[in-house]
Amino acid sequence: MARILVADDAPAVLDVLDDILTLEGHQVLRATSGQEALRKFEDSPPDLALVDIMMPHMEGLLVLDAIR
Repeated sequence: MARILVADDAPAVLDVLDDILTLEGHQVLRATSGQEALRKFEDSPPDLALVDIMMPHMEGLLVLDAIR
C-alpha cells in the first residue's frame, strides 16, 4: 500500500487520520508542524501528503510549495 505523510498541528486530527489510513493498510508518517513534515518528506518521500493549511510557524501551502 501507500506511504502517506499526514501533517497537522491538532493531535486529534492526526490520530483519526492515522487510524483510518492504517486500517486501510497504508503506512502513515505523522508530522505536527510544517518543518517536521518537510524533514520527513526529505528523509523518506511519501506517495501522498495530506497537509493542514493553517499551522503555526509554517503554513501548509508553504510546505506544499517546498515539496513541489
